[in-house]
Amino acid sequence: MCMLVDTAAEIQELVETATDCSFLYWCRGMMPTCFSLLYSQTNEAHSLQYLVMAFQDGIKLLELGHAENDVIDSYEEEMENAISNVRFTLVCTSLFASQN
Repeated sequence: MCMLVDTAAEIQELVETATDCSFLYWCRGMMPTCFSLLYSQTNEAHSLQYLVMAFQDGIKLLELGHAENDVIDSYEEEMENAISNVRFTLVCTSLFASQN
């Protein structure tokens, strides 16, 4: 019984450890491709928030390494640009396709 209470008390830490995606910082070159794939699969659009949250875990890694605010801001901007570029490309593609 005591072990069950201990586990319940540590559940937040266990969930954070199990779902830590900070390694994606080192794979950030894949970010545009991941967002493109997600946007192209409209039935998976609800997963966008989870993909963004996964890439945001890289910020924890930067903070752990005492990165300067400029580096963290640059990474956040990189994420925003990846999402914006994919959305812009899809809108342009849709507009072009509708004109033909």
